[in-house]
Amino acid sequence: MSKRFAIIIVVLLGIYAVVNFFQSDDEVTSSSDPMNASMNTDDMMKDMQDDMSDAKSDMMMDDMDDIADMSDDQMSKEQETRKLLAELKTIPVSEFAVNKMKYERLLEMHPGNERFMSKVDFYSQKLADQQAGY
Repeated sequence: MSKRFAIIIVVLLGIYAVVNFFQSDDEVTSSSDPMNASMNTDDMMKDMQDDMSDAKSDMMMDDMDDIADMSDDQMSKEQETRKLLAELKTIPVSEFAVNKMKYERLLEMHPGNERFMSKVDFYSQKLADQQAGY
């Protein structure tokens, strides 16, 4: 968003500079009708403000769409987390592979979560012990 905003500002400043240049030129060449020259400049300024409003509105709509997409992703992530945690409550601790798989999925969705890392390590060790015959 900030990159687009900066580009719009630069373009608008350029337009403003051009408008001011022609406004001063109009005042010199049409000194007999200064009202007409200022009206043209005023119209240009109004158009420029309308363009700025449209650009800002478009950017806000894009941002709102991004936020909506993010909240949908966040919502589904939370729902899946709750579902997995509920399932884990029903799975016996002795089912090492299933528990490990579900905790790995939770860890994938929540990287850095100490509890999920600990559970993955625990069930990984239990599976290794089981395969070694302990």
